[in-house]
Amino acid sequence: MFKFLTLGITVLLLYLGFLYVSDFDSIVQIFVYDLKIELSFFTIITTFFLLQFILIVVIKILSVLLNIPELFKKSWQQHRIQTTHTKLMNAIIFFITDRTEKSAKIARKIYSKIENEGKDLSNIIIAADEKNIVAKRDYYTKALENEYLHAHAAKHIAKIYLHENQYVKAEKFALKCFDKNETDKENIMTLLEIYVALKAWDKFCALSSRLSYADKNDRNRKIVSDHLYQQSQELIDNNKDSEAKEYLKKALSIKPDHIMCLNLYTKMEINSNNSSEALKILKSAFIYNNCFKIALMYAKCSTGSNEVIYRTLSADVEVKDNIHIFLSLAAYLELDSKVKELRNIA
Repeated sequence: MFKFLTLGITVLLLYLGFLYVSDFDSIVQIFVYDLKIELSFFTIITTFFLLQFILIVVIKILSVLLNIPELFKKSWQQHRIQTTHTKLMNAIIFFITDRTEKSAKIARKIYSKIENEGKDLSNIIIAADEKNIVAKRDYYTKALENEYLHAHAAKHIAKIYLHENQYVKAEKFALKCFDKNETDKENIMTLLEIYVALKAWDKFCALSSRLSYADKNDRNRKIVSDHLYQQSQELIDNNKDSEAKEYLKKALSIKPDHIMCLNLYTKMEINSNNSSEALKILKSAFIYNNCFKIALMYAKCSTGSNEVIYRTLSADVEVKDNIHIFLSLAAYLELDSKVKELRNIA
């Protein structure tokens, strides 16, 4: 409603303006050869401005027409960039969800069309699926230049060098990753494997404490303890029992229920007439992991009565939650009354 009102007022004002100006208008005569043209001054002015307006419109139209190819080119480039970014995002999603083959296939197709960080991301994605070791390392090396991808690329280059038995180079790149991220468990395990290969056991022991041991089922705990166990065996073969015992203690501090370490450590303590220490370690291991094997080892090492053995092991463990273990233990210790009691509970 307001627009129509404005338009009406404008037309009315123009009409009144024309009437007012016409009272002051004068005739202008223009002679062209024998042709005499009479025009009002107002008409000349109006025609002049109208021609100016038409000229501006024509120039604008010509400008648009001349810029159509450039506008089309820009539009096409924008569309191509948008399409490339969409494909890159799809590749990243597939990469995150462990569909590396599919993500690498997309990344290879758009590799020549992307720049900067997109190129670095593509290097990481393609490298994860690359079967050729040299090409794989080259892709990761290119990604090293990116500040945010440096640690990830260095970690994988270290793993490649470790696989190729180039331990010094592997350590160099693994430490680069470690400097950026000290909590990367995968990189820490790579470094530990490198130190095992280099026989750098002091570094191995120092670094192993960096791992998180909150999860009892963490396979890394077993791997680390296995290496320490193997080293302790070598030390024993070289008549370095005291050093071997330290490695076993370190292994048991990492994984208290490591059966081979428990076996070897308790044997060494018993041979040293220190069965109390062996029993202490075994009891701690049983509390950590309510395992019948550990309970059996404790029973065999203990010189106490069967009742004392059962009472000691059940003191700090919930019997009802481990009924089958304690039933087996009671049966092994020939505690018939306990067997009947546990069967009634079960």
